[in-house]
Amino acid sequence: MKAKLLLGIGLLVLTYLAFGCQDQGLDASTTGQIEMMVTSTPVSSAPFGSMTQRAIAAAEVTVARVFLMPMSGFSSEEVEVFSSSVGKTFDLMSLQNGLQAELAVASVPAGRYEQVRVVLSGARVTLADGFTFPDGSTTQVLNTPSAEQSGIKVLLRSDVDIPEGSLTTLVMDINVTQNFNVQMDTQSETVVRRVSFTPVVQEFRRDMGPAE
Repeated sequence: MKAKLLLGIGLLVLTYLAFGCQDQGLDASTTGQIEMMVTSTPVSSAPFGSMTQRAIAAAEVTVARVFLMPMSGFSSEEVEVFSSSVGKTFDLMSLQNGLQAELAVASVPAGRYEQVRVVLSGARVTLADGFTFPDGSTTQVLNTPSAEQSGIKVLLRSDVDIPEGSLTTLVMDINVTQNFNVQMDTQSETVVRRVSFTPVVQEFRRDMGPAE
């Protein structure tokens, strides 16, 4: 009787490993595709958003790397989607009003991922006509604290499932207002004292279709 009980428990464990883990983790023997897109939702109508729209002509970010993190407990291995020594630069001001730009398309192990991380290697702003920085210049290179290996954790609505033979499209929103803070000189309406950069990346939309 005891032997039968142990055999039953063993079968249950094997069933869980065969099906349960496959549903929540990665299946290294199969692949799906993920497409990463970048957009920037419109600047808000709030006073700060209005100043961002007026004072900034171009707000550029350079993406150096994007990688996925599998479900906790299944694997700690990073799955790379995009990596470039020179990076890929996007002008967020030109990606408003529904416009999107492709970052990368990659084949990855099929399964479920709980994190998407983005490493930025650079950021730069160009002021609109009529605005200058205190030294008279109109362009400023900004610090990018997200340049560390860990990158920025994308704010997802849920875990990302990448089924075998399917294409999962994830559109990332890098909102200009959330990322670039315009600080005006209190003695002037046209002098921008500084622009600070606080990287925030969140999911805008997710679609699924057949792999290419």
